[in-house]
Amino acid sequence: MIKGHISINSDITNQKNTEKRLERSYNILNSIVENITDHMNEVLEYVKINLEILIKENDTIITDDPLPNVKAEKTQMFELLQNLITNSIKYRSLKTPHIHISAGKDGSN
Repeated sequence: MIKGHISINSDITNQKNTEKRLERSYNILNSIVENITDHMNEVLEYVKINLEILIKENDTIITDDPLPNVKAEKTQMFELLQNLITNSIKYRSLKTPHIHISAGKDGSN
């Protein structure tokens, strides 16, 4: 009888561990999905706000066309746009920086 009892407890423990792993996996996937964006224009606006001081200090002119919607991780898209703008301001000639942001499917933009 004791062996059967131990076996049942072992099965219950394995089931609970499996449930915990599934719950963790669900939470991870849910946080990834919540952090996916398709609104690149919104991400760009946040980048401009974040870089406001750098932009003003360098008299930078930033223009942009509407950006396409893409399924991507918000933080990565934020960092990408921020790095591109920051580097454009940092590594430039002595002229006032003028940055135009656009996107195209054919690779011409």
